[in-house]
Amino acid sequence: MKRALDNNSKGQAKSRNECGNEELINLHREIEGLQRLISQVKGDWLDGLGLKELQQLEQKLETGLTRVRSEKEIKLREENKNLRRQIKELCGKALQDPESSECISNLEALQAYLEESSESDTSLQLGL
Repeated sequence: MKRALDNNSKGQAKSRNECGNEELINLHREIEGLQRLISQVKGDWLDGLGLKELQQLEQKLETGLTRVRSEKEIKLREENKNLRRQIKELCGKALQDPESSECISNLEALQAYLEESSESDTSLQLGL
């Protein structure tokens, strides 16, 4: 009876070990696939791809680039808004200081330029 129990527990341990190995193999395959995808996104390891796969990769990259540009534009607009606010604050402080006439004229010229440039919304787009 003891021998039967020992054999049974050895079989269960072996079965658990095989499941662990299979899971490990699957994880290695997944890692290799993700590494390949990263290489392809960076432009490496494209030789094995067919036309359809290249088009799919290109579409994914274009979608990602559009998102990056959109986020960048939002950040630039926020930074621009903050800089304009800082300039207005500096103009207000300079107007309170009667000894800073040169500073006032420089700030007024800068403020006039900023108001003029804010009326026309121009943006630079790079074509790739």
